[in-house]
Amino acid sequence: MRFASFMGAALGALIAGSSASADGGVFTLTSENDTYLGPTLHQNMGVLIARDLHYTNGVRLEWLTPTLEDPAWRDTAAALLPWADSSAEFRMDFSLGQNMFTPANWIDPVPNPIDRPFAGWLYFNAGVLAITDTDLDQLSFGLGVVGPASLAHETQQIFHKQHLDGWDYQLKDEVTLQLDYRHSWRAWQGDWGWLGADLIPHAGFALGTVHVYGDAGLTLRLGHNLPNDFGIHLMDPGILGTPPFGTNEGFAWYVFAGIDGRAIAHDMFLDGGTFRDGPSVGHKTFVFDERLGLVVLIDDVRIAATYVVRSKQFDAQTDADRFGSISLSVRF
Repeated sequence: MRFASFMGAALGALIAGSSASADGGVFTLTSENDTYLGPTLHQNMGVLIARDLHYTNGVRLEWLTPTLEDPAWRDTAAALLPWADSSAEFRMDFSLGQNMFTPANWIDPVPNPIDRPFAGWLYFNAGVLAITDTDLDQLSFGLGVVGPASLAHETQQIFHKQHLDGWDYQLKDEVTLQLDYRHSWRAWQGDWGWLGADLIPHAGFALGTVHVYGDAGLTLRLGHNLPNDFGIHLMDPGILGTPPFGTNEGFAWYVFAGIDGRAIAHDMFLDGGTFRDGPSVGHKTFVFDERLGLVVLIDDVRIAATYVVRSKQFDAQTDADRFGSISLSVRF
């Protein structure tokens, strides 16, 4: 019942703008791709081939609502995060995205059975956020589809101008359900006038047909006019939305470095379909991401670029994966 009430409130928040706070909502477009690092060659499992392997592409369009001012909507959001601070600012988040995965040798018409399979994921998420100066809670509900219905094959055809026979072996069509939660907090903050810094740990979990894992990590930020927010999040893994960015006027920038670790019980894109048989390769239990990035803010616009190194995800993988993430956020 709470979720049904939440979705009703969500639709109301999208339709009615009169109750929004003055800071407005935020549109964010995020793109993640391994080719952002350049068309270099990559050797994996004895194959020398141009980049476009493993997690090869992701795109997401997202709408973060203004602060919920209507008491009924705010109470509904607060009921979904009862452990959050009662004085927190509550918002809702909606996103539509697509992720794409391919084996290392994606040209081979018959994929290698010890490499990860072709897979695509098309999803819609609805979430709620509770935000204070020091803490951020995010809860996200996702509904999607894996398989030919995700249109990943068609998406790659558009950008590569060729048909890849390997997509005939992709994961089969399945509806996906996902629940993700993350808590972030500002553990330390320093201010030296022109330059500021903070340290933001996080911990959370994912439960669903796509991902089951627990995760933890931290991010160190250093910059000028450092916004009082919680930075940016990657699209993969997880389906959490991007939290709002600080309201500092004028120009601001910061660099950041982070590390994330996940203890994984299930990864559909490696373990294969949840309800239907199909290709699989199995997953490693522990996976780590190292992140470096730059964020620039000009009034109501934020541009972020992140470089990610991801540890091996399955036994036969011979090298870590690398990809870039670029996002543009505009506050209205």
